[in-house]
Amino acid sequence: MTTKTAISMPDEVYKSVNRCAKRLRISRSELVTRALKRFLDDEQAIEVRESYDRAFGPDPGGDDIEELRHAATRKALLSIEW
Repeated sequence: MTTKTAISMPDEVYKSVNRCAKRLRISRSELVTRALKRFLDDEQAIEVRESYDRAFGPDPGGDDIEELRHAATRKALLSIEW
């Protein structure tokens, strides 16, 4: 299933998209879809890395609730098969 959408972008970006799509012999829609998928994959990787850093980074020390949150996050991440 696909959804049609209209977006606005600067003229120079639009021209670059057209040139790149033509060079790759794909549609603009395919090019934008690929670019957005890559961006979203990168964002998800950043979220995972930040969650990992929160769980396995330096112990927060002092705040009991924060220490419990830290321990729970660590336990949850250790249970995931990467």
